[in-house]
Amino acid sequence: MENVISQLLKVNPPDITFVKVCVWVVHCVEIYSQSVATGKGSSKFAIFKQNVPIFLQQAVASNLCTPEHAANVQAQFDADWAMVQELVSTLVSVAHNPEFVQLEDELKGCFSRCCK
Repeated sequence: MENVISQLLKVNPPDITFVKVCVWVVHCVEIYSQSVATGKGSSKFAIFKQNVPIFLQQAVASNLCTPEHAANVQAQFDADWAMVQELVSTLVSVAHNPEFVQLEDELKGCFSRCCK
């Protein structure tokens, strides 16, 4: 999992905000779970929860944020785990919704045709 996070931060460095960290760690867990039998639901959330601090540490090591900023983002996670669980569940549901995936593919097609 740490390799997935490290690669992401090198290739596509995100802004280190509460919501962006949620989205990117969910993305990392999904990538990781494709290559490793992680189970579903609660086991994926456990991986998510375990890797938020790792993601933030690697963001600091990559100079994407200061240690103080990472600590503040981690404090938000620690204070709002119930909301984080709901947000993560929603992100995963949307990502696996066939109608949403189909709409996303159609939009990508439109953008590629219109915005060359």
